[in-house]
Amino acid sequence: MNNPLSKSEHATIDFGLDEGDRIFQSILEDYPELDDGDHRRSSIIHTMFINAAQYLHIHGWSERELIEALFTHCEIARKWADKDAES
Repeated sequence: MNNPLSKSEHATIDFGLDEGDRIFQSILEDYPELDDGDHRRSSIIHTMFINAAQYLHIHGWSERELIEALFTHCEIARKWADKDAES
């Protein structure tokens, strides 16, 4: 049986989510796409993604866990995009 997370662990996760969102939004604001050929924003986000995967793998995440997390979040994003398209 899994042990529930402590308040400290929840606070750490919440901090990480908030800080990650802040950093991501800063990148979107600081690197606007100038035209269709401007890939600065995409290259920065891609590099952050690769660095995060490497960090998590070094700290015990298996390739399977990383891929499952990626697919889960891609599915969530797809549902958001579909919902936005319907609106």
